[in-house]
Amino acid sequence: MSTHEGVAFRSESTSATAREVLADALRAADPVGSRAVERETAWRRQYLEHFRRAVEAGIGDAAAAQAIASAGLRSAHAAMRFGDVGLDVAVTDAPLDQVLHTTTVEGGAEPETELTLPYRGERLRGDALLRQLDAWVERGVVTASCSEAVRRVHGNPEWLRLEGDVVAVLGAGAEMGPYRALQRWGAEVVALDLPRADVQERIARVATDGAGRVHVPTRIVTSGRGDGGSDVGADLVRELPAVAHWLGSFAGTSRLVLGNYCSPTAPCTCACRWRPTRWPRGWSRSTRRRRWPSSPPRPTCSRCPPRRWPGRRRRTAGVGWGGWPGTRRGW
Repeated sequence: MSTHEGVAFRSESTSATAREVLADALRAADPVGSRAVERETAWRRQYLEHFRRAVEAGIGDAAAAQAIASAGLRSAHAAMRFGDVGLDVAVTDAPLDQVLHTTTVEGGAEPETELTLPYRGERLRGDALLRQLDAWVERGVVTASCSEAVRRVHGNPEWLRLEGDVVAVLGAGAEMGPYRALQRWGAEVVALDLPRADVQERIARVATDGAGRVHVPTRIVTSGRGDGGSDVGADLVRELPAVAHWLGSFAGTSRLVLGNYCSPTAPCTCACRWRPTRWPRGWSRSTRRRRWPSSPPRPTCSRCPPRRWPGRRRRTAGVGWGGWPGTRRGW
């Protein structure tokens, strides 16, 4: 029986998982590169070279780029489990511990009818936006194709409402997500994030102040929670079957567009939990260097609570604060 709670990689090693996924991604487009990934013995130091090779293998060849992306996604999908079963089984056949209902919030503002972009404390619009796009292309900040795509949307502002589409924003409370912009434009959004009161309050405030329609998952409860949680929202990692069942209810008359956005408040599902909070007794500094040759142990994502990592930051000549014991590198 699996010891994982919710969605997790089948391997405790994120390095092994990354090697497996990248090797599978390159297998058809670059067999030599795929074998190099599988034979790499210093992955923590050399992984950037292999990812760079994957990018280079798709440059100038759209078919190769799509093949690499598709094979990598299939491999990553196969490497993940929900408890003891694969993701496909969890989504379609797993029993539901919770049935989620829908609460809809209608915004009261008027939708924006012009594309604007935030830049240095102001919003670029009209000719100012087009001039800035030219400057970015000239300086190499964006590609010409990116500039052309923005210009097309600028010339067709009716696209902003995304008529006929329902956008499911996974991680709606994340700062990097499009949830706020979609609400300014008057789009219909399915907003999913953790059942935390502070997160759900932000989502509700944006929905009320926006110009679109927002659907959020609601639990079958009769009173508020006293643990800082909320009766609105769902945990995609631990409640995958219920979330999949709920999202399926929107795939009817409209096209459901799914977007997954990083949220630092989400629970951790990576393999960072296995790392020690203290050095095992008796380990010498040479042993520590062999275990983590280039960087101190740290969580692989920003979701984990702060850890008390072993050793102390110390002053190292030429490095400044943060030199790792036995190395010349800072944090």
